[in-house]
Amino acid sequence: MVALVCRSLFCTYIDPEIVFYTQFSKNKQAWSEKMSRDYGKKVVVCGGSTCAYSVMGHQFCPC
Repeated sequence: MVALVCRSLFCTYIDPEIVFYTQFSKNKQAWSEKMSRDYGKKVVVCGGSTCAYSVMGHQFCPC
């Protein structure tokens, strides 16, 4: 039982990858709110490493 609690705490608060993506998500949420105020429309993709490196933003907006 102690091992389960320790692992849960590690995965939630200490694991560097989880901490990175949690902060990344918070930053993207703040950016999303700014885009809504400034432009009204937006596309926000938030996820793991696949979303961070394989999404081509210029394909969303044919500007």
